[in-house]
Amino acid sequence: MFDQFFFIHTTGLVLFQSTEPKDRAQLNKIMTQFIIENRVQQDPIISTTHKYFVNYIRELSIIAIASLPRNINVQNITELLSGICLYFIENFENEIKKCPLNFKISDFQPFGDVYQTQLNALVKSGKLADSQSQVVQTQEIEATENRISSAQSNPEEAKLKIELIKQQMREKANQDRKQKSLQKSQSPKNQRTQSPSKPKPVEDDMSKYSFIEQASESTNQLLLEKTQTIASIPQNNTFSLFSSKTLNSATLDDFMSTFRAQLLNQNISSQTTDSILNSVRQSLQNAKLPTFRSAKNLISETVRQQLIKSINLRPNFVFNQINQAHKKPFIIAIIGINGMGKTTTIGKLLFKIKQANLKGFVCACDSFRSGAVEQVKTHCDRLGMSCYDQGYGKNPSAIAKYGIQQAVNEGSDVVLIDTAGRMHNNSGLMQELCKLISDNQPDLVIYVGEALVGSTGAVQIKEYGQQILEATGRNIDGVILTKYDAIGDKVGAALNFSYESGLPILYVGIGQSYPDLIEIEVDEIVQQIL
Repeated sequence: MFDQFFFIHTTGLVLFQSTEPKDRAQLNKIMTQFIIENRVQQDPIISTTHKYFVNYIRELSIIAIASLPRNINVQNITELLSGICLYFIENFENEIKKCPLNFKISDFQPFGDVYQTQLNALVKSGKLADSQSQVVQTQEIEATENRISSAQSNPEEAKLKIELIKQQMREKANQDRKQKSLQKSQSPKNQRTQSPSKPKPVEDDMSKYSFIEQASESTNQLLLEKTQTIASIPQNNTFSLFSSKTLNSATLDDFMSTFRAQLLNQNISSQTTDSILNSVRQSLQNAKLPTFRSAKNLISETVRQQLIKSINLRPNFVFNQINQAHKKPFIIAIIGINGMGKTTTIGKLLFKIKQANLKGFVCACDSFRSGAVEQVKTHCDRLGMSCYDQGYGKNPSAIAKYGIQQAVNEGSDVVLIDTAGRMHNNSGLMQELCKLISDNQPDLVIYVGEALVGSTGAVQIKEYGQQILEATGRNIDGVILTKYDAIGDKVGAALNFSYESGLPILYVGIGQSYPDLIEIEVDEIVQQIL
C-alpha cells in the first residue's frame, strides 16, 4: 500500500527502507522539521506528488516515514503506521538501542522479509478508499507467523500499545535522570578532579540513544569520532539518504567571522587566529552537510578539534625525564625575561622535587639582580635543599660549573640553574646565556613566561629559542606560564605560547605558595576559549 517506507535513526542511519527514496529533498525537509525544529505534526505533509505520514518515536530516536501518492486517500492511516512501528520496536528494540555506535544493517534485514506480510495483515483489518473508488485487496492474506500477535493485527490497538511503550520509555528516562541528579548532588564538592574517564552507561538508559533531545556536546563529539560525518560515507550505502547538502562559502564566511572575533577576544594573536581558522576553512571546503546537523555545530566542532591540535601539553614530562635519566644529577636551566617569576618558579619546582623524594640543588647564577641570591637561598632553606652561589658580579657560567660539581659531590638528584632575566634583543646578555648553556649542557632548558603578556610573549620566546639554537645547536624544551590565575577566562596566552613556538606547556603558576604550580588539560583551555 505505502509506496515508500523508512525507519531512520536521528543520527542519519537508515535502518530500513522499502525502496529507494523518490524525493530526497522532501525527506530532508521532513527530517529538519521533526529533529532540528522539534516540530510535532499530526497531519500528512503534502508535496507536489506525495503525502508523507510521520511517526517520531523520540524515546528510541527513530522516525518512521511512510508515503502515498497524493491522489490516494486512506482511512486509519495513522493506526496502520503505528502498527508497523509497534512490530518493528517489539522485534528490534535491542538493535535500535545499539545505534549509532554499533549499527549493523544486517541486524534489521529480517524486518524486510516480513514487512509486506505485516502491512497486509494490518491493511486487511483496516478500511481503505481512494478519491474515486474503493480499493480492494485482490490477494488472500495467509496467516502470518505466530510472533505477529492479534494486538499487532489490529491497527487501533497497535496505536494504543505503542503509546504505552513510549510512555514507559519516558518514565524510565526520567527515573534515570533523577537518579543521576541525586548522585551528583551527593558527590563531594570543592575537589579538583583530574578529568576522570566517563562511567560506563547503564544498558537501557534512554540518554544513551536519544541523541537529538538529550545529547551533550561531548556525546556529539563521540559520534563524530565513531561514526564519522555522514558526508564521508560512500553514497551507495544506507547512509546516503541525507548527505546531499553542501556547506556553502557564504555560510562558512559568516561563522568564520564570528569565531575570529571570539578567538581574538580570548587574547589569541591575530596571526594564530587566522592560521587556525584557515585550517578549519580548508577542512570544510565543499563539505557535505546533513540537514539534521546544523552548520554551526559542524563548524564549531571543527574549530574545537583544530584548537586541540594546536595546544601542545606534556603531562609529567619533567619528572619522566628525571626518572629516565642515566646520570645524576639531572640539570635544568631556568631562563626567561626579567620579572616573569623565574626564582619563584624555582621554589615551586624544588617543592615538587621534595614531594618526589628527590634531593634538589640550586645554582644561584643570577649575579646581577639585587636580592636574587638571597631570594633563592631562602627557598632552599625552607625546603631543606642545598644552594651554591658566589655572590654578585661573577661569571654565571662558572658559577653553574662549580655548583654542578658540588651537587655531584653531595649526591644530588636534580640541579636547578637560576639565571638572570634578560630581554631577547639584548645581544650581549643573550650571548652570556648561550655560553652558560653550551658550557654546562643542561638536560632541560625551560623558559618561564608570563601569561599576562599575551601575544608579545610568543614573539619573545621565539626570539629566545632562535638565538639559543643558533649558538648552541639545541632549542628550548618547554614553557612554564606564571600568573595564569590572573588572566581569568582569557586563556589565549597558553595557545599563543604553544602554537607559535611549537613548545609544550609544562606547568602553569596559579598562586604564590609552593603547591601552586600545576599541569593543565587541553579540554579546560578549549572550553574556556569557546
